[in-house]
Amino acid sequence: MLNEDSLKIIGEKTDKEFIDNYDAINQTAKILLNKGLVKESYIVAIKKREESFPTGLKFENYGIAIPHTDPEHVINEAILINILEKPVKFEQMASEGLYTDVNIIVMLAIKNKENQVPYLQALIELFQDKEKVNTLLECKNDDIIEETFNKYLKESI
Repeated sequence: MLNEDSLKIIGEKTDKEFIDNYDAINQTAKILLNKGLVKESYIVAIKKREESFPTGLKFENYGIAIPHTDPEHVINEAILINILEKPVKFEQMASEGLYTDVNIIVMLAIKNKENQVPYLQALIELFQDKEKVNTLLECKNDDIIEETFNKYLKESI
């Protein structure tokens, strides 16, 4: 069973220009590391997993990436949502060689392996709602992103 009360939601809005998706993953994962939510091994593990299992999802007017890795790299459960002002290309999930411009990176740090699929399902449901995604994309600061995303995630769980 999901316990969203123990889950830390972190919102981030960035105008950084990333070199590529691995740079975006690296810099986003460092936020979790600097907050003490993941182990140092998390950054290497999440990039390695992305090589084998790309996480880009193409929707009609936007792209989402949901990088994640194994629970052994997590100290405390968290989901970081990073709204990018400058999209970065991610390889699409289950579509080798196809890429999509990603506007939102949602990085999972899930401690209980059984919770990964339910969280992923909830996120997919949330991101299929164009109105909610547009609201997230228009959020002006980190606090509003956190508050809005947390509300939407709870509605999807």
